[in-house]
Amino acid sequence: MSTPSSPAASPADPGAPTPHTYRLAPVIAVRLSGVALVAVAVVTLLVQLLVALTGLPGLLTGVVALVGVVAAAGFAWWLLRRAWVVQVDAEGYRVAIVRGVGVRAATWREVERVTTATPQGVAVLGLHLTGGRQTRIPVAAMAYDRELFVTEMITRLGRR
Repeated sequence: MSTPSSPAASPADPGAPTPHTYRLAPVIAVRLSGVALVAVAVVTLLVQLLVALTGLPGLLTGVVALVGVVAAAGFAWWLLRRAWVVQVDAEGYRVAIVRGVGVRAATWREVERVTTATPQGVAVLGLHLTGGRQTRIPVAAMAYDRELFVTEMITRLGRR
């Protein structure tokens, strides 16, 4: 049985559930996890320097490194299993995690039109809202087929 976040449970299908969560692409999750590990390494290095200069116990470095690695692993798990980019339901949509999207949440009634573009080589779905507002969703940030996502958004607008 497929879950609402799997490609098999398409909201465009009449039998599919209305709510749908589009998860973060694994390549982006791994990249962010790498940044977290680099941050842990930098903090550990700074703590090691502090230990060397002040005479604090060397065990402190190990504790900081261990806590940092566990935190980075938890962050990686969250990014890969729980983090989402877009959530949609019968009422509207919400966008999270990605920066520069414009309006992060709106109802389907507010959406006037849908466009696609590739500014600076990044594929973006544009949801143009009433009052000149806009939401720009980078479709590469999602672990989902780009064309299918655009089709599903257009289908949702047709149902409003």
